[in-house]
Amino acid sequence: MESHPEFLPGFIDVTEVEKDRALRTQMILIAGELDNLSRQVDDTLTIVASEIWMADLAYYQSVREATKRNLPGAQDIQDDLSQRFPGSAKSAVTPALSPATRLIAAAHS
Repeated sequence: MESHPEFLPGFIDVTEVEKDRALRTQMILIAGELDNLSRQVDDTLTIVASEIWMADLAYYQSVREATKRNLPGAQDIQDDLSQRFPGSAKSAVTPALSPATRLIAAAHS
């Protein structure tokens, strides 16, 4: 536009176009930072989900042990939790899925 202004339509304000270009440059930088932040948030969510899964599983295993020892109330809790941890103890944790993936899947079921 600057090198051949003779082709510039009269309705285009070159000053405004330059402002838009400067804003675009700034927005590209901001978008890159937001993308990095988003990845960090996703990483943190995965770690937190894994920690929650491990705590939930440890609690469930403790309840199962309490049920084996016939402690009052343990059987009811195990019955409720068994829906989230189906199958035997060996198959409750599927090695092919990460703890975070299992937690997310459980939350959507």
